[in-house]
Amino acid sequence: MPAKAEPLVDSGSPAAVAQRSFVRGSIPKPPAVYLWAVILFVVLEVARPPVITELKLQILIGVGLPVSLAFSKLRWWHPMMTVWVLILAETVIQVPVSSNNYTAYMFSRGAFAAVGIALSIAWVLQDLRSLRWTLVVWIVSFGYVGIYGITHGGHGPSGFTGDENDLALACCTALPLAFFGFERLEGAVRWCAGALTVVFVVAIIVSFSRGGFLGLAGVGLFCFYFSRFKGRNIALGLVAILVFFLFAPQEYIDEINSIQNTDEGTAETRRFLWEAGFNMWKDNPIIGVGGGGSPYLIDQYVPEPEADGDMYQDRIFSERGWGGRALHSLYFQLLAEFGLVGVFLYSALVYLHFSGLGRLRADVAGALPPRHPLRRWTELLTGSLTGSMVGFLVPAFFLSVMNYPYFWYLSAFGLAVDRTIRIQLAAETVKAQP
Repeated sequence: MPAKAEPLVDSGSPAAVAQRSFVRGSIPKPPAVYLWAVILFVVLEVARPPVITELKLQILIGVGLPVSLAFSKLRWWHPMMTVWVLILAETVIQVPVSSNNYTAYMFSRGAFAAVGIALSIAWVLQDLRSLRWTLVVWIVSFGYVGIYGITHGGHGPSGFTGDENDLALACCTALPLAFFGFERLEGAVRWCAGALTVVFVVAIIVSFSRGGFLGLAGVGLFCFYFSRFKGRNIALGLVAILVFFLFAPQEYIDEINSIQNTDEGTAETRRFLWEAGFNMWKDNPIIGVGGGGSPYLIDQYVPEPEADGDMYQDRIFSERGWGGRALHSLYFQLLAEFGLVGVFLYSALVYLHFSGLGRLRADVAGALPPRHPLRRWTELLTGSLTGSMVGFLVPAFFLSVMNYPYFWYLSAFGLAVDRTIRIQLAAETVKAQP
């Protein structure tokens, strides 16, 4: 414990305001109904229980909760929230000017709901207990998705986990929280986190997703880099690799080996679609063609077969229609549908997520000793949510997932962690003052 309190943030920042509010005893505690609404939404959105989901309660929560919170004392603001609103504003602007007004409208409506839930998560989860409970429900819900995928041929329940590639993406996103929980928690909770880690890895393999395998590799490297017990993790990794090659189906190994074949099969098709997306962007460079609009315009932008090369010579590229096909990459979809404005805003979102969690980790490490419970929770949560974003961004290179809510929810959890930990850190600073 430091003998003297040092300023950990700029005096005018939202975190500093939170610290001063704590000292004044004016940090409001959210009513329990708000917390239960967030938890229920997480279950409905991720696990998709078949009967309850049909009631469409998530729509009611997604609209009612942020409206209610907007008139409460729980509101606070952060630059990342400004980015959310600017992204939403771009989707709204696209509606009247895009070539497919309906798809742009539907994307804008989805973005409105996602921003509302993201704000709700950040505003409601302002104490460590609420944050922990919500993240437990989050990871357990993904655990259900993983088990469902293992027992249903690599397909998740529905929604944004139904496809095998979507299942792999979801498990890559959830894996870091389970891994760091196993590494840093104790008792039965630790072993539950370890079991979920195994579930997510097995589900990714069962999905037969090449993008999922790359995501698993990226998350694995990240978790190893930030792990506390690197020697033990190297040993576990070697055992896991041995078990993989002994028991993984040959079809899966062949599928993974085909990643390097970039000029044939589905890899050539992806390059064909990506080039079409790039052509689409060149024709609409500022704000793109509108959210969700690329599949309906792709036929106009497909590349011609190379006259002096081997690319796109197969008859499939010149004779079939490509209308309705996704671009199979978040990044080319972002470029084509949202242009340079969207690239800047989403890049800012990712930067604020990574830099904010990294700065929080450094501030807490500089203020508290290694064994302090708050520092241990900070390392667990910042590592988990940083890794979760990595687990989304890597496999998303091969998936058109702009309308998936991971961007919003992960950044919202990151904001909640930053505010909650800084409020707790303010308490420790006050205690340390003479």
